[in-house]
Amino acid sequence: MLLDHFTKTVDAMYRTLHVLTTRQLLKDLYSELSSNRLPSATQLAFFLGIFAGSAYVSKNELQIRSTNLRGRPPIVLAETWCKQAVLLLTKPPVPPSTQALQAFVQIEGFSGSFGILSMSGLQAAKVMKIHRL
Repeated sequence: MLLDHFTKTVDAMYRTLHVLTTRQLLKDLYSELSSNRLPSATQLAFFLGIFAGSAYVSKNELQIRSTNLRGRPPIVLAETWCKQAVLLLTKPPVPPSTQALQAFVQIEGFSGSFGILSMSGLQAAKVMKIHRL
């Protein structure tokens, strides 16, 4: 539900995701969780960024059921997911990867840690030699 909402709202405007790949990555994440395997910090941060973005732009249209909300608007959950994604990406820093770069992009607009995320993303791009493209 949150990925679909994100692709119809945020991604429709900015085109930051390859939707088919992202759907497969989400299926892989669910598969890992159902097999009692821990996903990587990068995987979790990537999807928390997407889910946070989706909740952030929902304008209370999404019916998100969470015991943490207790009647509060979804933006509260978006802020929590965003903070958790920042922690997952930066403490300790995740290894450079395209999924990590995508996670930095997804959450940097919602986060108060803009400088940290931008620098981390730039460093990862340099290590991956993406800055030469």
